[in-house]
Amino acid sequence: YSAAVKAAMETRKNAYVAALAISDRQERAKAMANAFTAYKKAKNEAKDKHKESVKSALTAYKSDLKNCKVEMGQDLDTSEADTDL
Repeated sequence: YSAAVKAAMETRKNAYVAALAISDRQERAKAMANAFTAYKKAKNEAKDKHKESVKSALTAYKSDLKNCKVEMGQDLDTSEADTDL
């Protein structure tokens, strides 16, 4: 996530520097606004991907936890237990 945001910030910075070279004020402002809009879009996409991966990991964790659940009174299979613990 942070790498994607960092890349988006670098792209925005480069676009701002390029926009400063534009002599027409309106065109410069338009280029800077476009750079900021692209940065926000990239940042939001990175945030959404991050949220999705966290959600997926949490779902997998919960699923694994459910699979490990033991009912009361059920004997645990300790035949493969690590005896070095």
